[in-house]
Amino acid sequence: MDINIVSSERYNLEKMSRYLNYELSTAVFYFLSYAWGFTLLLAIIAATLFTPFLLFVLFKEKKIAWLISFFISVIIPLIICIILGVIYGHLAAFILVPLGFFYLFCFVFKYSVNDRLAELKAREDLNRKREERRLEKEIWQRQIEIK
Repeated sequence: MDINIVSSERYNLEKMSRYLNYELSTAVFYFLSYAWGFTLLLAIIAATLFTPFLLFVLFKEKKIAWLISFFISVIIPLIICIILGVIYGHLAAFILVPLGFFYLFCFVFKYSVNDRLAELKAREDLNRKREERRLEKEIWQRQIEIK
């Protein structure tokens, strides 16, 4: 039985990666295509619930460039579209633009998170191998001293 211990540094990134890499089956997409209103509502709720966690991870990882790009590509268009939706009375139509930008941002961010996780795993493996080599060297030196 292999127990995978995730470091506290990697925990939020692992969780973020799991959410970003989650895929729905084709059958689910097929059935949701017939209920576009319900699908739109689910997409809005998912984006609303996921945004605080996304921002938390970005702040914790100190990814300032990603934070700025999130505000430029999602928050500013959202504000503009809400204003235009209220003025012209078609809020549902205008909300699709920032929603699309949000999911595009998540799609691109997914690759950054996966790269960062691979980098952290490689660093942890390197540190573990260095520690193993150091312990092996100590054991070898003790054996030589005993003889």
